[in-house]
Amino acid sequence: MDTKTRIAVLISTYNGQAFVEEQVHSILSQAIDPLKIELHVYIRDDGSSDRTRDILAKLADAHPDIIRIQTKAPGNIGVKRSFFVLVQDPEIDADYFFLADQDDIWEPDKITKTLAAFQPEKSSLPLGVYSDLWLADANGHSTGKSMSEQTRWPKNLAVDYQYLSFDYRVTGAAFAFNRTAKKLFTQIPNAFIPLLNMHDSFMALILSVCGKLIQIDEPLVLYRQHGDNLIGGLKKQRSLIETLNNKKREEGQLIVDNLLLDAFLKKQHLTIRQDQRAIIDLYVDYFNNVHHAFKRVATSVKIYHIMHHPRKRVSFMLIAFFDVIDMIAPYDEIKAALA
Repeated sequence: MDTKTRIAVLISTYNGQAFVEEQVHSILSQAIDPLKIELHVYIRDDGSSDRTRDILAKLADAHPDIIRIQTKAPGNIGVKRSFFVLVQDPEIDADYFFLADQDDIWEPDKITKTLAAFQPEKSSLPLGVYSDLWLADANGHSTGKSMSEQTRWPKNLAVDYQYLSFDYRVTGAAFAFNRTAKKLFTQIPNAFIPLLNMHDSFMALILSVCGKLIQIDEPLVLYRQHGDNLIGGLKKQRSLIETLNNKKREEGQLIVDNLLLDAFLKKQHLTIRQDQRAIIDLYVDYFNNVHHAFKRVATSVKIYHIMHHPRKRVSFMLIAFFDVIDMIAPYDEIKAALA
């Protein structure tokens, strides 16, 4: 009888020739017992125009029992859809699934420490585990500063739905989930994907109400920062107008993610705790009243009281006095996706 724990690492690549080989080798070099853990790496390339696909083919040839190149939905479909192709593929099966970015480097004990975090919680619940990350330079060398320090993760504060409903915490590069969670994620409609912030943050939001999130207070990934990062941990220089619009967009995206969560729960006929339902209803009320100034302000006051982050007064002013929903997509477009 096979008692090995099956691990599936999911990677989406795009023009990553400078970094992807080092990342894959850091995954293949994990300090795991091959008698107890069966590792597979699934990679989908999102239409690279550089040497990435050649590098991947070489890696797959060298490790045919471990690395598999995903060829479904060929072409450039964007990072969110690319990861969902992997997550929602019924042929990719495992006990635990790890997301990985093409340009990071895993600490040698990332898998073992993540699995250890899962073990005490063995259950049929959808579970997710995420860790802190080291911010690294373009050469993959740690800056000595962690993501928790850079973004000021609150200490001794539960990362529950109330927290995640208006703040991001889970980074896909440091995120893993169990088979039950994967089954849940396969039900996310394609129509949601263009409106989501990112695949990883929405998965975490779902788990915050339908399952459980477990945090490892230790960096297990070197999160490389360079000029081509789609999303990074280091702040970028912006003009005042750019900063304002970016902040309005962030607030709007947080609200839209909660609207999509509400629609997902209803489509799946999933019930949640009453306190969680009360929070989701605040975001639904905001959306329904976004074009009515006084009602929008009144709802924003209620949302303000559930915020945790240090700059919540700024967030309140933005959602109260601006239509931040319009920064994401036209109102009717979002309404159609929620139907």
